Amino acid sequence: DIYNDVRALCIDHGPAFQRLSCIGTDDFILSYGRCEWTGNPVTYLDGLLLATMIQKPFRKTSVPVMIRRLCVDPRLLFDSIKTNFCLAHNNTAFYITLEKDVDLEKQLNDRYAVYSAEMPFRYNSLTRQLVSPGIEIDDLVVHPIARRPDTNLTLESYEFCPNNDMEAIDDNMRAELLQYIKKQLNDRYAVYSAEMPFRYNSLTRQLVSPGIEIDDLVVHPIARRPDTNLTLESYEFCPNNDMEAIDDSGEYAGCRADTGQRVMGIEFGRCIATHVNACVLNMAPIPDHWSMAEAVTVLNSYSTVYYALIKKANIRKGESVLIHSEAGSVSQAAINVCEHYGCDIYVTVGTEEEKQFLIKEYNIPENRIFRSRDMRFKSE
Repeated sequence: DIYNDVRALCIDHGPAFQRLSCIGTDDFILSYGRCEWTGNPVTYLDGLLLATMIQKPFRKTSVPVMIRRLCVDPRLLFDSIKTNFCLAHNNTAFYITLEKDVDLEKQLNDRYAVYSAEMPFRYNSLTRQLVSPGIEIDDLVVHPIARRPDTNLTLESYEFCPNNDMEAIDDNMRAELLQYIKKQLNDRYAVYSAEMPFRYNSLTRQLVSPGIEIDDLVVHPIARRPDTNLTLESYEFCPNNDMEAIDDSGEYAGCRADTGQRVMGIEFGRCIATHVNACVLNMAPIPDHWSMAEAVTVLNSYSTVYYALIKKANIRKGESVLIHSEAGSVSQAAINVCEHYGCDIYVTVGTEEEKQFLIKEYNIPENRIFRSRDMRFKSE
C-alpha cells in the first residue's frame, strides 16, 4: 500500500528499491517493522526512510525532507546482518575464510554481506528518531504531500520543450513593458534635465562638480579660422540606441595563453596584434577540422547574418528571403542560415560565373537567381 501511494505521486520505486517488508504501529507514535538488506546500502536506507509514512490514523502520504544527523557503525551493522542471515537459514555460526580453492566472488559476498537479511527497525515520531542495528538517524523532518484526486493517472512521457517563440507577448503588452523598463532606467540613472554647478581653477588645473572631480586638466589653444563670419548652425549629440549592434569590432583566432586551446572570437577594435586580452564570454573553441585562417573568416560574416536575420528580421520557416550579391562571404553565410531555417531563398548575382557557382554549390534553382546589374528582377 505504501509503494502504491508514492507511485500515485509519480515516485516510482523499482524492484531493487522495494525493500520494506513489513511495518506496524500501536499508537501512531512508535512504528516498527523489518527492512530487507540485499548488500546495497542505498536501497536499504530508502526502505528505512519509508517508515515515516505511518504517523496518522488515516492515509496521508509523507516523505522525509531533512536529516540532521546520520550515524553508521559498520561493525555492528555487518554483525547484525550476519546474525539475521543465520537465523533465517537456521545456522548457528558464520565464518569467513579466504582460501585459494574457494570461489573469490563468494568470498567477497560473504565478507561485505552481499546477501538477503531481514533487519528490524523502530521509528519514534515524537523524538523524530529512526534506529536500526548499526544505523541511527536523528531529527528526521517529514513533510506531507497532498494526494491527487485521481490516483489512476500515470506519467506516460516527460519531455523538455524549449520555447523558441521570440515574440512571446503581443505588441501592446510589449510597448507597455518597454515603456515601464525605460521609465525605471531613467529614474535609476537620472536620465533627466538638471542644472548642476561647477568650478574650474586654471592655476591648479582642477575642475569640480558635485560627484565629479577632474585633476591636471591640460588645455590647448585653438587658432581662429580666417573667415570669422562662419557660424555654427547646429551641434547635436546623436546617441546610438541600438544596444545589440556590434561596432568597431575585430576578429581574432589563436591559442589561449593559459590552456593552449585554439579559440576564435570578437573583440572591440584590438585585434591587429600578436597578443589580445580577450573576454572569455566572446570566444569559442575552433573545430579540429578548421584552420585558424578559416575560423577567422567565419566570425564577421556569421555575426552579421545572425544580427540581421535572427535578431532583427526574426526569420521563420517558410518565409521568403532575397539576398543580394550572393557570392560574397556574408551572402553565403546568409544562404546557409536560411537553408537551416527552411526559408525560400531568392538571390541576385553580378556575373554568369557567380550564377553557376550558386547552382553548383548550393543547389539554388535557376529561376530564383536574378541579375543585380539592373532592376528587372523586381518585376520577375
